[in-house]
Amino acid sequence: MISSRLGLEATAMIVNVVEDMTIATCSSWEVSINWSVIKTRTVIVIGGPGVNYLVLYYNKTLLFSWIYKPSTKSVIYSNVTGNEYKAGGVKYDYAVIALIKDPDTGKHILIVWGLQRCGTQAACMLLQNYNKYDLSGVAMIIKWTDNGNKKVDEDDVVEIIERRP
Repeated sequence: MISSRLGLEATAMIVNVVEDMTIATCSSWEVSINWSVIKTRTVIVIGGPGVNYLVLYYNKTLLFSWIYKPSTKSVIYSNVTGNEYKAGGVKYDYAVIALIKDPDTGKHILIVWGLQRCGTQAACMLLQNYNKYDLSGVAMIIKWTDNGNKKVDEDDVVEIIERRP
């Protein structure tokens, strides 16, 4: 959804779709990435750090990061305010959208992930409809609140909770 919407605005486009496990390995929470597989200057990474190696790779350096303690805690932590955001099942969820420039490769990386699938889907929906939101800044936390039908759709409430320029 994101690439198709952004593609409408592009003057030239090369799409290279790869799964994280094709280009990255993880051992003891340390991630190594084979950047030679990705030929584009811009990379869109979708999925939480618990399921996507690239998001896990950047987790330590993001303004909004994932804190995970098995069986006790899975939250988005704001390294700016100190606030923690915890998902509420299919009622509400939180997600991070961040744009960074990788210091080693110079690639622009758009990171999109939620604590659960609904947060990730809501963040993707927000980016697909970016003209409806003020997306200024390099990182934000969004909150998705369901309208009662237990699925992410345009009748839900999606709001920006924190944003950093």
